[in-house]
Amino acid sequence: MKKQIAFLPLVALGLCLGFSAASAETVLTSEKQKALKPDEVLADLMAGNKRFVDGATTNHKNTKAEVEATAKGQFPQAVILSCLDSRVPVELVFDQNIGDVFVARVAGNIENEDILGSMEFATKAAGAKLVMVLGHEACGAVKGACDHVKMGNLTALLEKSNPQWTHRPRIFPKMSGTQKIRNSSKR
Repeated sequence: MKKQIAFLPLVALGLCLGFSAASAETVLTSEKQKALKPDEVLADLMAGNKRFVDGATTNHKNTKAEVEATAKGQFPQAVILSCLDSRVPVELVFDQNIGDVFVARVAGNIENEDILGSMEFATKAAGAKLVMVLGHEACGAVKGACDHVKMGNLTALLEKSNPQWTHRPRIFPKMSGTQKIRNSSKR
């Protein structure tokens, strides 16, 4: 009985160490990143999204180990421009670990010089292989732009970066903002 009791803590220790090591092994290294092709990265993101939709995510099991493994460097496979919307957490939606993707978030997922500069860093300096712009349904920023909502800085951001949004209401004058978004995306 004493041997069995002594053995259990060693098994528990081994499982803990193995789990941490497995998480550290999944972190992208410079060598792994350099070997990636854009099509492979897209396939990985789409497979991760399928796992998310199916409720079968496999990542984020040991975030402490991921943080420790990426502390000395990062080698993300992609940069994703997404909306600020809190309902679309990019790393979770694509089932990615810490260090797997750069994420730029801004209301309406628009690009501007700051975002473009960040994407340049991600691709040219840090080696990301894919740039993705992620949209989502029921975007409040886009709906607000279509409905001509005036909100100071947000309105200026949307008008400066996407003037077509302010002109779409003339194309679909009697539709709600949501209807305009659906119809303009079909064009």
